[in-house]
Amino acid sequence: PSTLRRDLRELALKCFLETRDIDRSRDLIETMLAEDDETPNILLKKASVLGLQDQYQEASEILLRLNRDFPGRPAVLRRLVVVFEQLRDLGKASAFLKAYGRVNVEDAWVKEKREKFSALGFR
Repeated sequence: PSTLRRDLRELALKCFLETRDIDRSRDLIETMLAEDDETPNILLKKASVLGLQDQYQEASEILLRLNRDFPGRPAVLRRLVVVFEQLRDLGKASAFLKAYGRVNVEDAWVKEKREKFSALGFR
């Protein structure tokens, strides 16, 4: 597909996500993955949509692959914390929180999560 078509799809996806139109977001992501190149950005958006649909296991698989292929990306690490929290795997959530905290030292969210995990016995 043309660069213009891909750019228009990305703009439409951004609008769908901002307006929380999850069904249209999901459908457009699937079209983009089928017809355009599979990019880390689109996979990250797919994982986010899956998370919003409570499909945490599938979201975690995509995020783990992204983390393996592109280690240390803050957006991926943060989502891994959230996904593993939802999957009730606080050991993994805590480990990814540590990794996220190393790249986002000043993030108040990290401090809040560390306190929560610490109260649950995770360091």
